[in-house]
Amino acid sequence: MISKRFLIVSLLSIVLFNNHCYAEGQAGISEIINFTNSIFVVVRILVFTFVGGMILRFILKKFKTEISNRNVIAFTASFLLTLLIMIITEKK
Repeated sequence: MISKRFLIVSLLSIVLFNNHCYAEGQAGISEIINFTNSIFVVVRILVFTFVGGMILRFILKKFKTEISNRNVIAFTASFLLTLLIMIITEKK
């Protein structure tokens, strides 16, 4: 069962992420939203790097067993691929 506190926090965060119109004098709210957007970007990079690194590590382990440092290669490639995808799909 979802607790009421978790439900309220999740609904509030949805409202804050989707509300992008600010009136005069709401600089504090915009700074909070920009901070949460920055945290969200960092978390997305970490999650996508982890998932992509696990997939690439499995592929390297399956097909290229003679590679000694496949973890470093897999997670570096996954990180660079994640950054590239996020830069390409970024909205201006």
